[in-house]
Amino acid sequence: MEHIETIQMLQKLNWSSLGEKEIKEIELKYNLAIAGIAEELKLINNPSVLKGIINNNDFNDSMPIETMFRVYQQLIRIEDDKYSVLENFSKYLLLYGPDWQDDSTAITTALDNGEIENAVQIALQVNYDKYQ
Repeated sequence: MEHIETIQMLQKLNWSSLGEKEIKEIELKYNLAIAGIAEELKLINNPSVLKGIINNNDFNDSMPIETMFRVYQQLIRIEDDKYSVLENFSKYLLLYGPDWQDDSTAITTALDNGEIENAVQIALQVNYDKYQ
């Protein structure tokens, strides 16, 4: 996915050495890459591709949180072993503060009660911008 490579490249730049015009250009490229990833994710039907993105992000934490939500949600849609993906997504939600603790708890509770489909529905409704 070329957009992921673009984001990783842009994150390596020393933004403090850039001028205002350059920063605006880079922000535009960054935002276009994020939008491109969102579109590309809709077309991915191979769980191993998404798992690779997740594993790479676990290693270098390069993807924006909102993008990773989309990656996990697409994987939940297409993966046969939904339990482990839901469990991992629930843990991921807790990494970034209390904003998604309720969502994580709801997913975990549904899994503990054997309600996989309910956990799926909860996970697919998690929204990065829920407080905006």
